[in-house]
Amino acid sequence: MKFFVIVSIFAATVFGYAVELVTASVTTGERKNDSFFSSGSLFYSSDAATESGIVDQNAFKFIVGSTFVNKSTQTYGSNIFRVRAQLLGASLAPVLLSNGKTFVLSSEFAITHFTGTPAITKNTNVTLTPAGALLASVDYVVRITIERSELVNGANAWVSGVASMTDDFPIADPTTVSSPQLKVEQLANQSIRLSYAKQQIVSWKLQSSTTLTSGSFTDVTGVTFVLDEDTDRYEANVPVNTSTQSKRFFRLVAP
Repeated sequence: MKFFVIVSIFAATVFGYAVELVTASVTTGERKNDSFFSSGSLFYSSDAATESGIVDQNAFKFIVGSTFVNKSTQTYGSNIFRVRAQLLGASLAPVLLSNGKTFVLSSEFAITHFTGTPAITKNTNVTLTPAGALLASVDYVVRITIERSELVNGANAWVSGVASMTDDFPIADPTTVSSPQLKVEQLANQSIRLSYAKQQIVSWKLQSSTTLTSGSFTDVTGVTFVLDEDTDRYEANVPVNTSTQSKRFFRLVAP
């Protein structure tokens, strides 16, 4: 099971009837227990052997990173915020979660920011646990909204009606993502360099075969692809033994 990352930037803007004293921006959505990615998509693994496509319910744990800046003309501004998360299914219909609702909310938190000081940063834990198995045939979306508490017509309300306060993140089974083209270069020291262009980020697995016959590909261990920032390609050097393996074929497969 691989954990991936979702990432986006959006800002909470002002309503005509509500006072926005602090501007909130979601800066990152980082999957827990994994490295940082910038693909904008979250990937999960489903079990194709089951009719419903069972999905690891712990796959939807992430940390929302946000920043807060005083917008008011005063020396400081203060607002109360919370983070709302939903899982949307077919036709963007909300998916029932294990809490019996179609959304989860973070705890409320107050932010006070003084003009001229560095922006306040905050991480908020968000966990979406589907009430049941997800369907491998459905393109799901994680919807994240930052909400601000305001007094509207004498009553407290959570403001979230401006489009920039909400962002959607598509998710997909990595087996549905086409693999990149693998480039092979011969090196002088009994090794070859394999590389592929940086694209939608998936932790591709390298396999090899000497015959190309069905079922002959096996995983290549001990090889790590590293991003070359100059070429914007992932590269790895692989030792070869031409005396024992006159032919060797490589391919990338989804994890």
